[in-house]
Parts: sequence; structure tokens; C-alpha cells
Amino acid sequence: MRDAQDSPQHDQKVALVIDDEPLLRMIMVDALTDEGYHVLEAADGVAGLEIFRAHPDIDVLVTDIGLPKGLTGKQVADQARAVRPELGTLFVTGYAATSDFNHTDLGANMDLLLKPFEMKEFISKVTQLTRQTTS
Repeated sequence: MRDAQDSPQHDQKVALVIDDEPLLRMIMVDALTDEGYHVLEAADGVAGLEIFRAHPDIDVLVTDIGLPKGLTGKQVADQARAVRPELGTLFVTGYAATSDFNHTDLGANMDLLLKPFEMKEFISKVTQLTRQTTS
């Protein structure tokens, strides 16, 4: 888990990425950093929720649906959006087709991206969700 010590620059968008796959998490963090985001990251839902609570300036949440340590990505998003209903939320998963989670579970300013995905599509969805949150 990496929680950047420095604060985001003025007007810099803040993303929280939660995924238990270290390589994929690193790739998503790097891609968002390259796009100018200040990125916080966690490997599980419990740690991700702690980071969310400590950083009220988060503009967009990117989370895997299936996470270890007791909280799913959906549960993290539900708790985060109870505090911030407008929070842009992107679920990334390789198992959506076989899980109980589907597009009917998505509320306003939420989206789903199936693994594997192209980074161009990932950035496009995050950017769109961030614009919706901040507009």
C-alpha cells in the first residue's frame, strides 16, 4: 500500500486505486500519474477505506470488485458514496460476468471495466468520471 506523503498540487485531481494485484495496481497508478493525477493506492478494501476517510479530497475511486480482508470493492464504494454520493467510481474486474455484480448495481457517476482492458479505455473512463464529479 502506498499513501503519498505529499499533498496534491492546487487543482490536481486525486484518485484512489484499490486492487490486490500488485502489477495491475502499479500500472493503473502509473497511468493516472502520467495523466496528472495525485494517486493514492491500497491492496485491499479495509486499507482503501481508511485512505478514503483520511483524504476527503479524493475525486475518483478505482476499485477491483473482489478484494481480500473482508470488504469487497462494492462495499468500499457503498461506504465512500454514503459520505460523498457524487464520488466518481470505476469498478475493474475480471469476474463480473460470473458474479452477482452487474450494470444494474451501478448508480450515477459509476462505471464498470472488465479485465483485461486497454489503458486508453481505462484513462478515458476515469477522466469522464472525474469530470462528472467536479462539474
